[in-house]
Amino acid sequence: MNSKKIGIFGGSFNPIHFGHLKTAEFVLKSLKLNKVIFVPVYKPCHRDNILLDYSQRVELIKCALNEFDQKKMEVCEIEKDFGEVSYTVDTLKEMLKLYPKATFYEIIGEDSYNYFTTWKEYKTICELSYLVVLSREGKELEKLHENVIFINNPLVDISATDIRKKIKNRESIVGLIPNSCIEYIKDNCIWRD
Repeated sequence: MNSKKIGIFGGSFNPIHFGHLKTAEFVLKSLKLNKVIFVPVYKPCHRDNILLDYSQRVELIKCALNEFDQKKMEVCEIEKDFGEVSYTVDTLKEMLKLYPKATFYEIIGEDSYNYFTTWKEYKTICELSYLVVLSREGKELEKLHENVIFINNPLVDISATDIRKKIKNRESIVGLIPNSCIEYIKDNCIWRD
């Protein structure tokens, strides 16, 4: 039996938006993955900003995935079980226990790759998985490991920070996030004073 090719897309998803979803779809198709698993960070090690409650971020991802191919995309709450600061290497080790025959593809952006060598056990991450770097077209990046894969990502210019500001200012976010997420945000009065 062939092993499954699984993309791991970690992030704060504060909130998830079409940039995340279209990127996941793009990587899924480009690398012919069996699925992409969204892994929302429980407690990020590299950010101080205030995140929406973890359970609400998970619900927003679930809402978003209802509008996409649920056989090919799902959410995993594995980092909640850590109950502390989350590190990619620890998440990958746990995912390998859940999917021992899978080949993993850790998906990160170019901005994260620029400081990847500061990540906890960054070399181990490359040994446990392929590292898929979403790079901007025409930009040359140094390949840190043989398991690094660069993909020119079509730019989807959407910012979670801008979405939160728009919600706070009662501006439209139609077209930035799935409609089901907009309804969830309205129903739960998220990011409104």
